[in-house]
Amino acid sequence: MTVCPTRASCNPFTRNRDKPGWVAQGGTLAVPNFDNCVPIFPSWQWAVKPAQHLAPADAAFGGAAELGTVGRRMSPPRTLFRLEVNMFHKSLKRQMFVFLVLLSAFLFTTASFGGASASELAAATATRTRTPTQTATRTPTRTLTRTATRTPTRTPTRTLTFTPSKTLTRTPTRTPLYYANTAVSYADTWAHGRNPSYPNGGTGCNCSDCTHYISQILDVAGHPYRGQIGRDWVQDWWYSAQHSPSTSTTWRYTPSFWNYVNYYSNQGIFEIASSIAQLSAGDIILMDFEDDGMIDHARIVIGYGYTSTNSRDYTNGCGTQTPVPTSAYTLLANQHCSDRQHVAWNWGVYSSYKLYYIRVKR
Repeated sequence: MTVCPTRASCNPFTRNRDKPGWVAQGGTLAVPNFDNCVPIFPSWQWAVKPAQHLAPADAAFGGAAELGTVGRRMSPPRTLFRLEVNMFHKSLKRQMFVFLVLLSAFLFTTASFGGASASELAAATATRTRTPTQTATRTPTRTLTRTATRTPTRTPTRTLTFTPSKTLTRTPTRTPLYYANTAVSYADTWAHGRNPSYPNGGTGCNCSDCTHYISQILDVAGHPYRGQIGRDWVQDWWYSAQHSPSTSTTWRYTPSFWNYVNYYSNQGIFEIASSIAQLSAGDIILMDFEDDGMIDHARIVIGYGYTSTNSRDYTNGCGTQTPVPTSAYTLLANQHCSDRQHVAWNWGVYSSYKLYYIRVKR
């Protein structure tokens, strides 16, 4: 392939300003032939194809007749660049036209079949946007409220409720409850005997054990020691084998026991009833023989049942036997000195006696 000697000899795009169309050398009108000349890279020189590859019409543009030596170096023709720009513009216009047609069809379809205007779409968008906002707001509010409410409420309740209860319950030596059934069982077990676990209050004519017997029953049935062990005041009631004496005066001496009952009657430990009908199993009857304010004797109430017909329950403690009454259903009582079991609550009581009916707190 030979390089074109001149620019004009290989330029089929020379524009005639006076006439439309393209002209070659000699002024003859011709259609541009892009196959006549080809660029040679990288020098951008132009060369003419061999004559045997050119059509007769191409000879007018140089052809093989004008083959010569290598000409000067040349840049690509400006006319070719302009043609390419024009073709690009036309292609771009066609693409824009197709895009506008498709966009119009899409908008028409949305308006016809979608059923939603621009304002409705905006409202729907706003609604969808608000949904996560409401959810995000409510969730932390509920969580923070419930957590704070439960934590401060439950913690102090448990602490204030259980801690004082344990402290007040364990501080006394005994639980502040009185079990009447236990009291009755112990009273029947030791009605004619003496429990070696406690001091012996004597038997027969030398017996002074009635209040000591009542105190044992209270102790076993759960009535708590009160006051200070080793001290002997009116509010003290206790037994301790490690002390001498081993009991308080209120434990074994009937008048002192009455003072102890009076002291705690205003605190709900004991209640002084007005009649025998208010007493039940485990309660106490105190007797003042001379009605001089000095209590002389004590009995424990067993409950309702039939009176005993055992002769040993009807002696004076010194060997003198009294008649055995006929068995009857009534309120029963036990006592020491003289020892009696399941006798009528008022057996051997004279009208001159003054009686005190004591209810023990359960």
